[in-house]
Amino acid sequence: MGRKPLETSTDENARAMDLVAQSAQNALQRKEEINARFLENGENYSLNACLEKAKFYQEQMASGMLGLGAQLLLLKVNEGHGNFMAAVEELGLSQTSANYAMSAALKFGNSPTLGNLGSSKLKALTVLDDKQTQDFVNGEKIEGLGTSDDVAAMTVRELRNALRQLRDEKTKLEVEHAKQIEAVENVVRKKESKISELEMEVAGKQSPTKEELAEQSLKEIRKQMIIRFSSMNAELDELNRLLARAQETEGVTVDQLDSLSDGVGEFYSLFDDKYQDFNQDMENIRPMRKE
Repeated sequence: MGRKPLETSTDENARAMDLVAQSAQNALQRKEEINARFLENGENYSLNACLEKAKFYQEQMASGMLGLGAQLLLLKVNEGHGNFMAAVEELGLSQTSANYAMSAALKFGNSPTLGNLGSSKLKALTVLDDKQTQDFVNGEKIEGLGTSDDVAAMTVRELRNALRQLRDEKTKLEVEHAKQIEAVENVVRKKESKISELEMEVAGKQSPTKEELAEQSLKEIRKQMIIRFSSMNAELDELNRLLARAQETEGVTVDQLDSLSDGVGEFYSLFDDKYQDFNQDMENIRPMRKE
């Protein structure tokens, strides 16, 4: 019992090490993906280069938010958290602005068609889901929002209102869909319950099998055997009491007691033989088939 806590602790340590290793692997994979996506061909990551490019895009914030977000993503995956935060501070960005820029870059890439929308509209558009984002970048019309040209003609307030209505409509559809699924599941549960009730009812009406009939017969036989054994046990107790009375008889001798078995021994021998046969039959009991 004393080894269990040690084994549990060892298991927990092993799981913790696996989680650390997995986290490191995920971080490395993430860094490789961001580098491959945002570094120019043949270019290696450089802290100074990212900062210079970020400053360049910052100066053209209206059209350069996507580029700024890309450089921030490169900084984030290639530098430690402390260096990344220092870079954000050096650029004079709030954490919220940096997060918006990175989110926009991840969603919209370096799409030149969205650069004229301005940073405020790009921030607002980050609420679109992945499919809507892809359609929007490809110039397709989003129901309730329009195309990128339609968005460019809107004010920021109009865009936010349109996105809010789009979100509310999506939430409404999701709620209705959830209700439909719940209704279907309720119908299925009721049908399954009814089927189970019918199956139980049919099972109750079916004729018992041979095994079930045999089990009922065995219950009665077992009951009768217990009665017989109880009766035999009582008879043996009575025989012991008679033997004790013989021994307690006043004036009785050993020779007289030895003669007590005359005419009784054969019954004892018969009983012993039958008991041995019965015990052997019980140990080797098997079904007997009628011919």
